[in-house]
Amino acid sequence: MLNAARSSVARPAPRPMHFQARARALVLGGLLGLGSVQTHAQTMPAAASAASVGSAAATLPAALQARILSLMREQQVPGLSLGVIEGGQIKYMDAWGWRDARQQLPMSPQTLMAIGSMSKSFTGVLAAMLVDDKRLDLDRPIQAYLPSFRLQDEYASSHASMRDLLIHDTGMPDYMAALRGPRFPDPQTLLRIWAHLPPSVSFRQQFQYSNIGYMVASQVQSAVAQQSWEELLDNKLLQPLGMTSSTAVLAQARASADVAVGHQWVQQQWRVEPPFDGRFAQGAGAIYSNVPDMLRYLQFRLDGYRVDGQALLPPSLAQVLDRPHIPTGFTWLGQPVSYGLGVQFSWRGHDEVVFHSGGIDDFSSRMLWMPARNIGVVVLSNTYAGVADEVSQLILDELRGPLVPAPLAQPGPAQRAFEERAQALAAAAIRLPAKPVPAFAALRAYAGVYEHPAYGALQIDHVGEQLLIQYGQQRAPLEHQNANVFATPLTGRGAMADLSNPLAGLQVSFSGDAHEPVTRLEVLLDPYAHSTPAVFVKVAPGP
Repeated sequence: MLNAARSSVARPAPRPMHFQARARALVLGGLLGLGSVQTHAQTMPAAASAASVGSAAATLPAALQARILSLMREQQVPGLSLGVIEGGQIKYMDAWGWRDARQQLPMSPQTLMAIGSMSKSFTGVLAAMLVDDKRLDLDRPIQAYLPSFRLQDEYASSHASMRDLLIHDTGMPDYMAALRGPRFPDPQTLLRIWAHLPPSVSFRQQFQYSNIGYMVASQVQSAVAQQSWEELLDNKLLQPLGMTSSTAVLAQARASADVAVGHQWVQQQWRVEPPFDGRFAQGAGAIYSNVPDMLRYLQFRLDGYRVDGQALLPPSLAQVLDRPHIPTGFTWLGQPVSYGLGVQFSWRGHDEVVFHSGGIDDFSSRMLWMPARNIGVVVLSNTYAGVADEVSQLILDELRGPLVPAPLAQPGPAQRAFEERAQALAAAAIRLPAKPVPAFAALRAYAGVYEHPAYGALQIDHVGEQLLIQYGQQRAPLEHQNANVFATPLTGRGAMADLSNPLAGLQVSFSGDAHEPVTRLEVLLDPYAHSTPAVFVKVAPGP
């Protein structure tokens, strides 16, 4: 039975609710000639012994390879690599497709890719290591380490701890638009920004996934270690485990001769994106890694945090990392999911599974391990699709046999809440009247720079006979709807996919006062995090 209790701290029983959906819709349709580019790695570099992983590897069964290639074609996945360990040996390690479809550079198991939120598991391990070093207490208030830490909830400000950040129960939702605004990348602004964003539930009431929480956790770890988070990661984990190809520094990833670029399938062709710059993400999602390195990490976890027989953590802290701390309200294979320190816990039949996904700027990934079976699986891909999760489940079916009967797809309460929120947003969308009311002012009156204390600056430009909205690096046309309400179009990949673009499908409402027709605007930039529109005040007129 999953234990959601927290050691040494009495807590109210959490109640489930939705959190910002990290998964986007699958990108379907079209065919790719993936079968013509296929690489197989049969051996592991010598450094694999650093994490006690054997070097034998076999080729995936032909039927399984065919199914993976079919999924890649269906979901428009340019390249994918995977690795499997079982019983301390590499069972499979393969790659297909392109790391750069434009230049037709082949994918390999050694290709570096952004692993996104799988980085959070490293942040959890680093927290335990700092506890072991007597530099950090998981339950001591954050303000003891970062005095400038503030939330709108004063009680939460003075009581929130590292554990709260790591298990996502601060009451703060995932404000994704704030992460893509003009204030980033700049980790130092995080504390100021979070102080201006409202919580959506009470402190320690329930699980709500928050990337900013892990960015703040990274700053705490850096402060107590007196070195950058990237240096801490390298010194404490990457180097001891022999993960010599992995890094959280983009410049180092780019220096590799084998690094993937992200892809989007747009208008029946690949749009290649530059390598993701995760400087601001840090412990929330900045790491670049590859299959061989990630297999070392999985074996390290399976071996009880040992490297060459030497424990890097005592059993007491290993137990803290290896147990669930809070229910999420989500399900996986019909079973409830709980969250720990950077990883999720659930069940596949009678086997406990520890896992986490990663999805960040046109990369997606999945890692999981079965502690009792000594099995680990990692899947990396260079576009944002659901293929990594599906392939990892195919691997488990191959290793353990399919679940019989097949699990029922029963959504948890958080999933149902998210679906209800999506329906409510759709219902609240503006309906154009038969005779729309003209705008209250000339288009040039809407142009200008608008400021919000957390989101920063948002700009409205008047170009020709159209308004354009710009936020961070995103820019979109504003189309008049009715009176002082304008809207941006959805992009071509569907509403769920547009969660990556804070300007997709927005409704922007302008208002003024007795002296000026337009002095502010209201917009719901994070609709799945909060239901209250953010108010931007006009601070400069347009040209």
